Amino acid sequence: MSCCARVHTILKLLVLAVASLGGMACEVFDSAECHADADCGAARVCAAGQCVACADNADCGAGQFCCGGECRAESEIDRRCGCGPSTGGNPGVDCTAIEPAGLCLAGGVTAGPDTVSQGSCGCGCSAAEGGPICGAPDEPGQAALCSCAENGDCRTPSVDAAGRPHRSTDTCNPSSKCVCYATSAPSTSCGPDGPAPDCSDTGCVNLLESATDCGVAGRNCLEAATSVDGGGSCVEGGCTCDHEDDCAGANLNVDTCVFIGGSARCVCSGYTRAGTQAPCPMAIACAGAAGCSLDGASYTSEEALRAAFGLP
Repeated sequence: MSCCARVHTILKLLVLAVASLGGMACEVFDSAECHADADCGAARVCAAGQCVACADNADCGAGQFCCGGECRAESEIDRRCGCGPSTGGNPGVDCTAIEPAGLCLAGGVTAGPDTVSQGSCGCGCSAAEGGPICGAPDEPGQAALCSCAENGDCRTPSVDAAGRPHRSTDTCNPSSKCVCYATSAPSTSCGPDGPAPDCSDTGCVNLLESATDCGVAGRNCLEAATSVDGGGSCVEGGCTCDHEDDCAGANLNVDTCVFIGGSARCVCSGYTRAGTQAPCPMAIACAGAAGCSLDGASYTSEEALRAAFGLP
């Protein structure tokens, strides 16, 4: 064999070897299951190199959503809240398993197939809105149905626009809705943002501002025995005062007289609001240095009380 022939043969073998190695490299390093929908079986699509049932909601049928590459029934939204089409994304949260059980909400209303991936677990219900128990509405995109099971459900706090807690209801009526029993219309909630947001034995009152129902129903800031001589005023649920005795008594929401912001007023010695001593809200009793006592638990700040009840 001539020299030229031998060189040609060697070059040919080298080319074949490189080609063979290239094929092996493709097999070793290309881990994709598919490159196009045609690489997958029937009713499967190619997404990020994997054959899946869906890459978005459009690949699913009516009443379904795409969750982790699989089509799920709309009835599973509350159990897979936050789940999107991607196989490597959020697998979803089971809102029905949290305590108390909630719903998948997006933009303040119940999530649907198009919004479940942006959803988060919540409720949006409070005693003032009918009760703290969440119920699913008939259609997605609506607010939760709020209800109660017992009177205790209706004695939990609701907050007003300023974040102050109120007990706007006290009774779970036969329709499983929270109401203030003593109101002239006994199917009504006092409503935390209403003119009289606090439910009492006499109906709806304003415990934060009313001079004759200050802090607790019937506490009169116009009398010297409970306020200043010549008549005082109600400030955030405590009468103005000029003596410790003005703030004394059983089952009161205050226990001491302190000077705050230009005036002396009755407050609970162990309770603060925004870092300043304040009376206990919702007519609950002041337990001295332990703060405000509600249903066997004590709170030393309004922020702690709201957090305990999941309030903003």
